[in-house]
Amino acid sequence: MNLGGSGSGEVRTFLIENALMWLRDYHFDGLRLDAVHALIDPSATHFLEELGARVEDLERQSGRHLVVIAESDLNDPRIIRPRALGGYGLAAQWSDDLHHALHALITGESGGYYSDFGCMHHLAKALEHGFV
Repeated sequence: MNLGGSGSGEVRTFLIENALMWLRDYHFDGLRLDAVHALIDPSATHFLEELGARVEDLERQSGRHLVVIAESDLNDPRIIRPRALGGYGLAAQWSDDLHHALHALITGESGGYYSDFGCMHHLAKALEHGFV
């Protein structure tokens, strides 16, 4: 997806306006974005930061509390760090580590996504720190 190259303005506008449509026109309270680690954006303002700012604008205009939750396997706190502190300012980050720690502990599954999990200390770390 072209988020930062030549002609990316139209792509960004389409994606942001589509997200705002779900919140504004269909009265969704929030959106969960999957696999944001795959969004490659070399722009000065990352797509997620721009989306977060536009959702906040809509929140102010509508008087409704709106959220954007991002799922990322990078374990990067920048996703939820306030924009004033160099982050993207999104409301929440989906915790894959908590899910994986719980799943591996309960089921004993240890392949694929779960290969780094399976012990009680992984669950404790995810609960205490957010990331394992």
